[in-house]
Amino acid sequence: MKVLVWNRSPVEGHEQRPLAEVLARADAVSLHMALTAETRGFLHAERIAMLRKGAIVVNTARAGLIDESALRTALRARHLRHVALDVFDAEPLAPDNPWLSEPRATITSHAGYKTPEASRRLIAMGLARACIPGGEAR
Repeated sequence: MKVLVWNRSPVEGHEQRPLAEVLARADAVSLHMALTAETRGFLHAERIAMLRKGAIVVNTARAGLIDESALRTALRARHLRHVALDVFDAEPLAPDNPWLSEPRATITSHAGYKTPEASRRLIAMGLARACIPGGEAR
């Protein structure tokens, strides 16, 4: 896999490309940014249209980065192959939320990080912080 990187500021160790190029060339786009006034609605209809046909969009960062309506429209029009979402504009998801019945969407509710490996690491970190150097509980 060739990773293309775009960031609002320089990222050491990665060759960054212009956003339009990344969107046009990517088979999968994964968002990893904070939600700010500058990034709200970052992946809007015009940028979604720049994605190559059959691309996959992943958002485990923050709700509000993607225009959900435009994303759903592109998915239903088969411009996008699949979406994976861990965050949503309205949470918790209502039982009739259209994402829940979308067959080409992988939906998690703030649980995308919950792999067995991540769980073990979080437990180990918590235990390490709960003990002082002598090994006694705080």
